[in-house]
Amino acid sequence: MKKGIIGKKVGMTQIFDEKGKVIPVTVVEAGPCVVTQKKTLENDGYEAVQVGFGDQKPQRVKKPLTGHFKKGDVAPKKVLKELRLEDITALNVGDLIKADTFATGERVDVTGTSKGKGYAGVIKRWNFRRLKETHGTGPVARHGGSNGACSTPSRVWKGLKMAGHLGAETVTVQNLTVAKVDAENNLIAIKGRHPRPQRRHRGHPRQRESVREGGSRMPTVAVLNMQGQEVGQQQLSDAVFGIEPNVSVMNDMVKNYLANQRQGTQSALTRSEVSGGGKKPWRQKGTGHARQGSTRAPQWTHGGVVFAPKPRCYRYTLNKKVKRLAMKSALSSKVRDNEMIVIDQISTDAYKTKTIAEMLKAVGSEKKALIVLDTVDEKVIASARNIPGVKTAQVNTLNVYDILGADKFIVVKDAVAKIEEVYA
Repeated sequence: MKKGIIGKKVGMTQIFDEKGKVIPVTVVEAGPCVVTQKKTLENDGYEAVQVGFGDQKPQRVKKPLTGHFKKGDVAPKKVLKELRLEDITALNVGDLIKADTFATGERVDVTGTSKGKGYAGVIKRWNFRRLKETHGTGPVARHGGSNGACSTPSRVWKGLKMAGHLGAETVTVQNLTVAKVDAENNLIAIKGRHPRPQRRHRGHPRQRESVREGGSRMPTVAVLNMQGQEVGQQQLSDAVFGIEPNVSVMNDMVKNYLANQRQGTQSALTRSEVSGGGKKPWRQKGTGHARQGSTRAPQWTHGGVVFAPKPRCYRYTLNKKVKRLAMKSALSSKVRDNEMIVIDQISTDAYKTKTIAEMLKAVGSEKKALIVLDTVDEKVIASARNIPGVKTAQVNTLNVYDILGADKFIVVKDAVAKIEEVYA
């Protein structure tokens, strides 16, 4: 059920989970919030509740709001926010909403106002590239270049990215995890960082709505054996297999993978590297031939190449958060498209391709397949090697390119737990 609360950002700290792993969290003073108004379908055309947070001195409240608070018989509040919840029948004017509304492990969206950073140029505000600093460019390396049209029309269109005020805008961070709830002190520790400077109001944690059918938050897949028979159910982590896939990030990850696979070993000889004399082959004038400076020139047979390709490295890196998001997006896309198959165990007594081929046929994988093992099993790897379109990998060798390229994503049950441990 969808629920929400108003809070105040206290600051960031870190806590330790059961395994001793450090988790950076943002502490939010959530509530207690009081219901100041209840809107119904009959009176207002929609259902919602207005909640208030933070006590306010009566002398600082304007007359219209004073009457509003008196009508509901509640004390004046600093912040008022309207929450559209799924079911408001249990809430009435004067009821308190406390931090224990949320529980540890729930997924929430946090809405707040980002920190204002004043006037900023296009490089800081929009990540523009710098201009060159040579050949008479002058002291304008961080200025924006031409952002207008050509000669027709000779103007800068409205809405283009330019220098201006940075920050101080409403930002929503989605799909965060509630790490800890302190009901006595009305504190909620949420994993990650949130918008809003410290000690500011209007932090708005809201339970994340499910995006899957049936209202189930945790995706569930069937567990099969090697004969294709269902032997159980596997509940997958919503943080790894249940996010909204980010197509742009997955595209960036695929391009990065392909670029890193390029060898860049081609090499040709320039005119300084080929054999031949540095002497003029004939005199400048009087021969009837065009003037030539060297037999190593590009127009000569066996001459050097003008812009000869040389060994180069195409490798570049991506941010760790981008890599994690791309991986979780790829995994979630396979679950969403029903292309993920969980098998309880994959084993073979001998090096036999027929065993793996029969397993793939039994589970309904007839085209490209990626088999993910929890440990290195040489017999399984060697048996699957000769099947066209079939790849094997371990949890630590998974990549987005192979996942997206496979028609079926086949994972051993123990490998699912390891994937969730790494990416959750």
